[in-house]
Amino acid sequence: MPWNLDNSVDQILNEYRARQHWERRDYKAALGYAAAAAEKALVKDDAVGYWRMSLLLAECQLELGRMQDFAASARELAEHPSIQHDRRMLARAKALYSRALGG
Repeated sequence: MPWNLDNSVDQILNEYRARQHWERRDYKAALGYAAAAAEKALVKDDAVGYWRMSLLLAECQLELGRMQDFAASARELAEHPSIQHDRRMLARAKALYSRALGG
């Protein structure tokens, strides 16, 4: 797949906006930007970017009280085979999933 500058810029901007809205506690906007950034990461086969934004998306769901969505996202993240090799992301995903189970 050829590298697409427009897609990369969109992904970077959406990640930046997601983080900015997260810091402002505007979780609804952060969720939207995280979802958009995750989608762009998938298109360009950026697994790390995809998982980073998927984790943020799950955290936004938690903060918004969308417990069923949060639990489903957290479980998918914690159990997905492609995240098993990254200890830091796996630990973060499992911590989220344990919150979903306890909440």
